Amino acid sequence: MLCTRLTNARFLTMDPDHPVAHELGIWRGRIVGLDDAVAALPAREVIDLQGATVLPGFIDSHVHLPWTGFKQNTASMAGCTRIDDALAVVAEAVARKDSPGSWVSIVGYDQRALGRHLTAADLDGVGRGHKLYVLHDSGHGCVALDALEEAQRLRPRPDARHRIEHAGLIRPDQLPRFARLGVSAVVQPNFLRYFGDDYAAIMGEERAPWLYRGRGFLDHGITLVGSSDRPVTDGSPLRAVQFMVERASESGRRIGPDEAITVDEALYAYTVAGAHACRWEDSAGSLTPGKRADLVVLADDPRRVEVSRIGDIEVVATYVDGREARGTVGASG
Repeated sequence: MLCTRLTNARFLTMDPDHPVAHELGIWRGRIVGLDDAVAALPAREVIDLQGATVLPGFIDSHVHLPWTGFKQNTASMAGCTRIDDALAVVAEAVARKDSPGSWVSIVGYDQRALGRHLTAADLDGVGRGHKLYVLHDSGHGCVALDALEEAQRLRPRPDARHRIEHAGLIRPDQLPRFARLGVSAVVQPNFLRYFGDDYAAIMGEERAPWLYRGRGFLDHGITLVGSSDRPVTDGSPLRAVQFMVERASESGRRIGPDEAITVDEALYAYTVAGAHACRWEDSAGSLTPGKRADLVVLADDPRRVEVSRIGDIEVVATYVDGREARGTVGASG
């Protein structure tokens, strides 16, 4: 007997051997079959998904969960555009501390919004003797292709699956080298959705199209992997998918439109490619019998709505190991 049978849905499985299904059976947290293979089997629970679209659970391949939690429970100057307002946030956080000289943490600092960096004198003026830890909203290093090539020469591994995190500015002449080394590009599309105007202005007309590429990677046979780098930007995969297709910032500015990819290719980056990059391809990334029953139930099909609506598609429910983790859908039986 099945634990659960999900019915009356459009399952976009991301599995080329069975790309679309309408029923899915779950037993002990695993997918055991699709359509006719499970339609007549008894189940403890039968859930009618009422025509919803279902995809494999999205995989965020580069995310900082401890940092995300820290930000949610820490005073933030995000959104401040004046020095005085930012310092007021610090002063308020300091006032809540009872122990003189203790640490006070502040997140959301971005000197671009403020027009300049805060100085030690600024902070000392409101710190009242406390030690201040002011966390910037970004700041990352990079891994050089030279280092990867040398590592493979000294310690060759046929299935190393090296990853370049961010891959945020890749020159045209570097793309063939990416492909030759067999590395994956783990990009954060929402960086350009939220910060794209600023990035493009800094990089200039020639280099802006090289930012967080899509088509350039795929055309060179490079595995393109989607991620958020949350909490630098929000963790919505659907908003990232929308950007990958339309390449438009929040202001509507098109950034490297020739790097746009299709909806199917963007969904692949957040499912199959993500599983590959994390070495989870035997257990996640597609709705294939034998894999974990991790899936997301959507109110609309990202492939059928207007591209501008993809980011706003409602997530009706999510399932992890066959159990509903978020949302409420009807059950019977």
